[in-house]
Amino acid sequence: MSTLRRLFEPGSSTQTVLLMLMLTALAVWTAFQVVPRTLYYPQVLAKGPGGLQLDVRSAGFLEEAPCKARAERLAAPLRATAVFTVSAVCALGGQADTLAVLSHAPLAEPSSRTAAGDVILYHAPSAALAEAVCMQAAATSATQPNIKHVACFPAMAARP
Repeated sequence: MSTLRRLFEPGSSTQTVLLMLMLTALAVWTAFQVVPRTLYYPQVLAKGPGGLQLDVRSAGFLEEAPCKARAERLAAPLRATAVFTVSAVCALGGQADTLAVLSHAPLAEPSSRTAAGDVILYHAPSAALAEAVCMQAAATSATQPNIKHVACFPAMAARP
């Protein structure tokens, strides 16, 4: 008991170390709570025929201008098809769903991840159609030698 008392007596190095550990833990927790809410996240929504919808999300930016530029770059190929009605926005603060989409956790709908880390969610009236479009996107990207390939993940699949 006397050793324990000596460790925690005022001015001991143990108290200093414990205080530093507590302050570090508080700083890390604060960073994880505050930083995602101060970033701008690009999101592209594309509505196509037959109820098909693509939802493209990308990592956050500290400033709005690069976020808008990224959103427009993501939207450009979809607009070029003239098949989709496309909107590109930048949302301030990572909503829980955006952070979940960008994570590696399984999702309830089919998704794909680009080599740049962008995530595309596939929504359709039927789950089979959404998954088929996702698989077709991956197959199409595999045939294009000048682009990085897209990996497709079925609903509730692991997304490494």
